[in-house]
Amino acid sequence: MISKLTAALTFLELALVLALSVRLLRQTKYEYAHRVRRPTLGDYALAAVTALVLTVLRGSFPVLSYLGCGFVLTLLLILWIDVALYGCFTFELGLGGIQDVVLSNLLVEVLKMRCARQFFQTHRAFLLLPLILPLGLLILFLSPGSPQRLTLEAALLLYFSLAFGGSPNTEALPDIRSSATRNALLYDFLRPRWPVIPAHFRVRPEHLFLFGPLTPSPTQSSVHGLLCGASVVLLTFESLGSSHLAPGAAVTPFLSAICDDKHSISSAAHFCLAPLTNAAHIALYHSRHRLSTAFDGSPPSRSHLDQLVRAGYLTLYLTAARADHYGLSDILREAGFAHIIDGTVLSHHTGIERVTDAALLTAGIAEVTLRIRQHHGPFFLHVHAANAHLPHHVEDSQRFSRHDQEDDRSRFLNSIEETDTLFGQLWNALCELSQQRGMDQQPPLLVIGSDHGQSFGEQGYRSHASAVSTEQTQVPLVFHHPRLSRSVIPWSTHFQVLPSALDLLGVPAVSGQSSSLFAAQDSPNCLLWDGQPSRSTSGCLGLLLGDRKYSLDLIRDTCIESDWRDRDGHPIDGEDRVYFEALIGLLAKYHGVLR
Repeated sequence: MISKLTAALTFLELALVLALSVRLLRQTKYEYAHRVRRPTLGDYALAAVTALVLTVLRGSFPVLSYLGCGFVLTLLLILWIDVALYGCFTFELGLGGIQDVVLSNLLVEVLKMRCARQFFQTHRAFLLLPLILPLGLLILFLSPGSPQRLTLEAALLLYFSLAFGGSPNTEALPDIRSSATRNALLYDFLRPRWPVIPAHFRVRPEHLFLFGPLTPSPTQSSVHGLLCGASVVLLTFESLGSSHLAPGAAVTPFLSAICDDKHSISSAAHFCLAPLTNAAHIALYHSRHRLSTAFDGSPPSRSHLDQLVRAGYLTLYLTAARADHYGLSDILREAGFAHIIDGTVLSHHTGIERVTDAALLTAGIAEVTLRIRQHHGPFFLHVHAANAHLPHHVEDSQRFSRHDQEDDRSRFLNSIEETDTLFGQLWNALCELSQQRGMDQQPPLLVIGSDHGQSFGEQGYRSHASAVSTEQTQVPLVFHHPRLSRSVIPWSTHFQVLPSALDLLGVPAVSGQSSSLFAAQDSPNCLLWDGQPSRSTSGCLGLLLGDRKYSLDLIRDTCIESDWRDRDGHPIDGEDRVYFEALIGLLAKYHGVLR
């Protein structure tokens, strides 16, 4: 009888500790997601079942109880990491992203980012949870009423009292009174998030065109072949959004000079469609959301570079980042680059283990020059900077110190300014190289853009690949050449960058993919998505539809209607919410984003 009472008491205390731990995890992760912040019955059931299993194992199979505690502790620590990642960078880890994300650069990024340090400073109870969890599991192995257990119980009581003693945050996002979809914390970690598409869902007649076939052949514009035979230099900033170019926000004299030049064509609103480097490269070179065949029955994706190679172009990619990280090298090879000069190659030539963007001006330009001089014909060179990526590295902190180095956004702006200077130097070197070759009848076509943008707390989002907000999806784009006349394109996407370059060069474009932005344009109707940085499905999706934008956050369970720049945004609910969530979800399936 005593043993049963002891077991029952142990079960109740352990269940309470686990339930409070899960509640703290959920409250911390969904701090600004009012609709889904409260724990679910599934959360409490998981705590109760886990406590029951461990209690039974302790009484009947003591050895297995140790293994069970180790498993439970590991699982809770993984959930803690997921919450920490979301708190610092507002995107979920997910089961499939544990090794790829956590074991690579996450620790370095967290230690160097002020936003991450501030998160842990303001969530000290959460920070201490990995130390508290092993103590909580000790309840299984201490006798009720013993001094050790009484001390442990007092410590746990004090900890959870302090953890839940403050008032919950009720600011940031609007709280809508409705029946939100709330799943247990572990369920959301293990299972992909999906938009709800009711079985009876029907697309409204005015939106049926969204599911029509792709353009059968890209439209040629009035400037088709204007730059026939010219080489192409594509310079892409890392994480530079259009919002960072507002007056006083950043100093980019080279980019600004090119944009203001009378021989430049720029875009007033350019969308990367997915704020992730890999997804941006796929969009640029395949005009698709994914490499694989979309659900519309269209043929396998082809690269725009294939057309350039057929026209005699040498294709080169230059970056200081290691292209094998996160699978970028596979994407570049699939795109058709003949030479990939990345951080690994530059490290071998410089003898420096981890090279930075400075190497682009030394070993990088030397490698490019060597290969271009061996080729008798035009070239296509894509240079992608890397320093501005988290944690926003600045090499010459004495020269580029216009903004506070200790502040994340300010350090990022310093890094962008340094990248802008580097791009100006690279462009001058490449122009000199073209003149020295003596083969080109004209200078190269210069295209400047960015892979995606970056959030610094706007709308509660941080980093990138965490939302479809304007800070992350709108980036600069400009085409420059002495034969071009100054003009501004109303809008464009990554899908149109290479087809537009092919249009100018007079090279036949890939049939069935996006058209040139120099041709006549309709209103945008584009699917936005987060790029799925560490999960098999998206936590955030969106739709550009005419002059409106619909942003669906499946983590926070919100759907916001706004203009392109997220102005005048208001949550939609009821039938409209159900409809647009289903419409966006169906489009995501149609384009192969959700499978």
